[in-house]
Amino acid sequence: MNRAMATFGLLWTVPLSLLSFAFFRFIRSRIRKAAAKFVQKKMERNEQVEWIALSEFLAQPMALPYQMVSGPRWNCHAVIGVVGPLDVKSKVSIKVDQAQKSAKQWTIVFYEPSLATRTFISSAEVSGSESWQDISLEPGRYSLALRYYNSGDKVSFPAIKVDGENKVDERCVDQEYENYQSFLKKIQNSNKFFYRALHYYVYNLVYWEKWLSKSFVKNEFLPVGNPETIFHYGALQRGQKIQVHFDSKLLEEAHIYIAYDNLASFPVFWEEITSSGYESVAVPCKGYYLIRMHYKSQNRKASPDIETKVLAN
Repeated sequence: MNRAMATFGLLWTVPLSLLSFAFFRFIRSRIRKAAAKFVQKKMERNEQVEWIALSEFLAQPMALPYQMVSGPRWNCHAVIGVVGPLDVKSKVSIKVDQAQKSAKQWTIVFYEPSLATRTFISSAEVSGSESWQDISLEPGRYSLALRYYNSGDKVSFPAIKVDGENKVDERCVDQEYENYQSFLKKIQNSNKFFYRALHYYVYNLVYWEKWLSKSFVKNEFLPVGNPETIFHYGALQRGQKIQVHFDSKLLEEAHIYIAYDNLASFPVFWEEITSSGYESVAVPCKGYYLIRMHYKSQNRKASPDIETKVLAN
């Protein structure tokens, strides 16, 4: 009986997932074209480029739809700032000591216009004695995304030079973590039809991963990335829990975070995992969890042993 019900379910799940996947790709292409035109006009006006905190960006018109097709696997744990695009001939210099003062762990990722990751720098690779860090790049246009973990109430987005010229000023931001958390609370477990249709295929992609191409699922599911982040993910049904096990010594070397999203890709709950044997609450809806792990220094293993177990309520 269970096998027959599963087969019957696939008769409508597969077509709806394919429709959702096509809808997502169509909407993403339209939004990205509109965003590219907006950026081009901004560049033509030669406006001052400055850091913007993610909570500020998301308050702008059409920012949420853009976010939901560009980085819908929400990072609920960091202070995030974005800047760009910057036209670069050969080199970008970051005032890293300002980042060092703002957070215990941080990463700045360089993205191409396609949102492909070009390179990154992080607190794990920068010594405390350095003031500026140079990053060599091929000629092109790049945007930067900064992530601060375990930051204070006041943070500073660092100054930037492009090819030796001062291009972006330092920007001090107060209470950004609280502002971002307030925004997340507003969208928590939102389930609007448009976003559910946009992301319906994602749950089924993760749920059926072992029968699909694993590389395709990872490339489609994982967020626009921080190359230093190690991910673990999976699907849950309503009432289930996720249990996470690892060597307790790992917490001396890394921070581990978990977020659970619903079928519309909005966060339901998120928290830091502070002990092995972590067990989540019973989830109130179908969805998927994403575990992020960040090492505190370069002295790290490439593939830590983290085991997850799905529990019935």
